Amino acid sequence: MKKLLAFDIDGTSINPFRYVTKKTQETLLKLHEEGYILVPTTGRCLDGIPRRILDLGVCEYAITSNGSRITNLKTDEDIYTELIPDDKANEVLNLEK
Repeated sequence: MKKLLAFDIDGTSINPFRYVTKKTQETLLKLHEEGYILVPTTGRCLDGIPRRILDLGVCEYAITSNGSRITNLKTDEDIYTELIPDDKANEVLNLEK
């Protein structure tokens, strides 16, 4: 049976100084060795996932942009996207002007 562990970034996997500690890195490596599918999950965009996590090579997928994008990290292929269309985003941005 496969086990999936989705984990948060801000305040969970990184400390208040925006740093991924050695203990966190070791824990992710251990969980990967135990067969867990590790999925960083964040409100950030994909580029906002710390390199120290991605460079471990233990995450196959990522859920980003508050769940609106799921990416296969091995192939850089988006599996799912539900983004705000550009015209709607521009409309919302122009409401403030």
